Amino acid sequence: MLRRIFVLTITLLLVSMLAACAQATPAPSEGEPAQPEVEAEEPEQMEPITLRFMSGETDPPSVEAYNEIFAAYEAEHPNVTIELELINADDLHTKIGTLIATGNPPDLAQLDPQQVYPFATEGHLLILDELIDQVGREDFLGGSLFEVNGHVYHMPYAGAGSVNWIRADLFEEYGVKIPTNQAELLDAAEKLTLDTDGDGTIDIYGIALPAGTNKWTGHVFNTAMWQNGQTMFDCDFNVTFDTPETVEALRLYGELTKFSPPGIGGYSYYESIEAIGSGAVAMSPYMGRTLSWIAQNSPDLLDKIKAIPLVFFDENNANYGGWNVYTVFSASKHPEEAKDFLAYLTTDDNAALFSRTAQGHLVPPTYSLLASELLWEDELMQSRKEDVDLVFEMANSSLHPAYEACSIAADGSLSGTSMLNPYMGAIIAQNVRATAVQMVVLDGKSPEEAAAWGQAEMERIIAEYE
Repeated sequence: MLRRIFVLTITLLLVSMLAACAQATPAPSEGEPAQPEVEAEEPEQMEPITLRFMSGETDPPSVEAYNEIFAAYEAEHPNVTIELELINADDLHTKIGTLIATGNPPDLAQLDPQQVYPFATEGHLLILDELIDQVGREDFLGGSLFEVNGHVYHMPYAGAGSVNWIRADLFEEYGVKIPTNQAELLDAAEKLTLDTDGDGTIDIYGIALPAGTNKWTGHVFNTAMWQNGQTMFDCDFNVTFDTPETVEALRLYGELTKFSPPGIGGYSYYESIEAIGSGAVAMSPYMGRTLSWIAQNSPDLLDKIKAIPLVFFDENNANYGGWNVYTVFSASKHPEEAKDFLAYLTTDDNAALFSRTAQGHLVPPTYSLLASELLWEDELMQSRKEDVDLVFEMANSSLHPAYEACSIAADGSLSGTSMLNPYMGAIIAQNVRATAVQMVVLDGKSPEEAAAWGQAEMERIIAEYE
C-alpha cells in the first residue's frame, strides 16, 4: 500500500513540474507564427586598410611626429594602417613619376607645387575642394591654395621663407656692417673670409652659396633674379631667361662664390645648413630649418647666429619659399579613408605638433594655426621669436618657380599675381637653373653664355612637352 502511495506521489509531482514548464513558455497566439530562435550576431569585421604615405620630411623630429600622429589615428581607426615611405626631397618627382608609370603610386604623398599641375592634368590626383572647404577656405593664407582648371588638388601643410643666417658674433668682432644691400653683402663676404690663425689657410669663408646640380641651387639663384626684377616666364608662359637682369644676377652669384668654401659644386639643402652650423662660414642663405638644426647639432653656436633679410638686389624683397603640399592619388583603393586621414594630419593639434618639429621652418598655412597656443608652446620658438617672425614674414613675400610667371610688375615690384606654370616641373627636374649657375661658377663661362644657354634649354623642354 505504501509503495502505491509513493509511486502516485512521484507521478503527481512530475506532472506538476511539466505543467509549470509549459506555462513558462507561452504558446503563440492564434494566427501568430512561431518565432525562430535568434542567434547572437557577431561583431562586423571591418576591412583591413593600408594607406601608403610618401614624404620628403626626413628630419628625425618630423619622422617622430609622423609616427605619433599615425599611431593616434590607427588607435581611433583599428582597421587602418599607415605606412610611411621616406624619400629625399630632390628625388620625389622622379620617384613618384616612376611609381605612377608602373601603376603603383602611394595613396598620399608630399609634392612640390610644380609637380601638382602635370599630375593633376594627367588625372593622377583627386580633387580636394570639399576637404579645403571643410577646413575653411578663408582660413588659408594667401598663395597657399592654387587651382588647376578651377579646382584645388592639394592640401598645403607648410610654407617657407628664405633669410640670410649670419654669425652675428663675427660681424661684431671684425667690425663688419650687417648687409642691407648688394654692396654691403659683397663687402661682408670678402671681409669675413678669414685666416683666423695666420697659417695661410682660410678657416672661415664669407658666404655659402650652393652650386650643386639640384633644386636648392636653382632656388637661391632665382631669389637673385627675382630681386633684380626678372622672372623666368612672362604672363603668357614665354621664356624670359636671357635678359640683362638674369646676366647681372649670374654675375653677382659668381662674384659672391669667390668667398664660398671649396666643394660648393656639391652643395644642396643640408650642406647650406651644415656650413654655418659647423662654423665654416659667416653667412648662409636658407630657410628656417637652420635654427632647429643648430639647436640640435651645434648648440654652442645658437647664441651666435641671427636671421636677417636676404638681399641680393633692391628691386623687391622676393625670396624663395612657397608652399609644400600633400596630395591624394586617384589610383588609391581607399580614397575616402585617405582624405579622412589627410584632414586628421593637417588640422588642429596634429598640424601644430608637426609644424614644431622644425621650429621656424614649417610656416603654418592657416591663420588659425598661426594663432595656435600649442605651436608657440616651445622653448626654441619663444626664445628665438624674432628670427621665427622674420622667416614667417618672408614667407608672405616668397615666390616659387611653379608660380613665378607674371609675379613681378614692370617696375620690378611684386605684382601679387600667381600663375601655375605647366612647364616648370620638367624644367626643375632637368636642373636648367642649376646648370646655368655651374657654367659661371665652376666652368668659367660668361654670364651671357649661361643665360643664352638657359633660354634655349627651356625653350627646348617646352617644345618637347607640347
